[in-house]
Amino acid sequence: MPKSPFDGIVTPDKLKAAADASRSSGRSVAAVLIGDNNVPREVVAKALAQFYRTEFVAYSAELPPPPDALLATLAYELCIYYECVPLSQADGRAVVLMADPRNLVASDDIARVIGGKITFKVSTREEIRSFLDRFHKIAPPSSPSGAVPAPVGAPDYTLAPRAALSPAAVPGAEGPEELVVGEMSVVVSLVNRFLVELAGGKAQELRIALAGDETAVVLRADSEWRLFTTLPGDRRRSLVQRLKIIAGLDILQRRKPQCGRLQIRSQGSTLHLLVATVPFGDGDEEIFAKQVS
Repeated sequence: MPKSPFDGIVTPDKLKAAADASRSSGRSVAAVLIGDNNVPREVVAKALAQFYRTEFVAYSAELPPPPDALLATLAYELCIYYECVPLSQADGRAVVLMADPRNLVASDDIARVIGGKITFKVSTREEIRSFLDRFHKIAPPSSPSGAVPAPVGAPDYTLAPRAALSPAAVPGAEGPEELVVGEMSVVVSLVNRFLVELAGGKAQELRIALAGDETAVVLRADSEWRLFTTLPGDRRRSLVQRLKIIAGLDILQRRKPQCGRLQIRSQGSTLHLLVATVPFGDGDEEIFAKQVS
């Protein structure tokens, strides 16, 4: 089974070069193949449809927006996070466009948020963003296509050089957070360890999730997820609240999805993150942090 929708369309060397260009430019591999390698658009669309075994939907300015309630349920920031957009809803079934319909983490969470039946279809990241911005009446971004600029005023979080072992400094405070012996110091240090993995380029995405009676911390590097650590189940809420605080989210709101932006400063570099929560039963929730260009 092919590992990429584009296996066989171009040589392996060109495909690798397109993947490298995608990572450096923020464009999707599909956009690189079309724009830089002159691969016909219809060939890319067919390859995506065959690989994901679903319909490819090209961007069209004529396609009407979905119901307002669906747009509000699957919020704009959550759509950017998961690279998806709701297209329509009728007879109890929603249609959602995704850049990667095989991303089961994303599709499961989208289904949890929307509820009811869902049909997932595929498109390129750029076309999804065009649909999303038009539906929400947002002007096209001035940043490179596919990139998500951090808004002015996004919370800053500065990681100290040894942040994996110590609390971080937060701009605006009198100095580094005071190390208080007890639960909070442990939580701060744990969250810093997770963020170090992202800031150090070892992973692009973090998830703090349920795993039976435990809390699982998993990281994604490229397309591979790996278990970073497991913790007692009762520690998840403290970890989630810590990430919500530094991302400027409402820690009291646990029944609706939230999304925010966070800028991590570490050793002279700045990392932009989208932070999103997905609630489920009894006011519990999982949280994600994902790098954006």
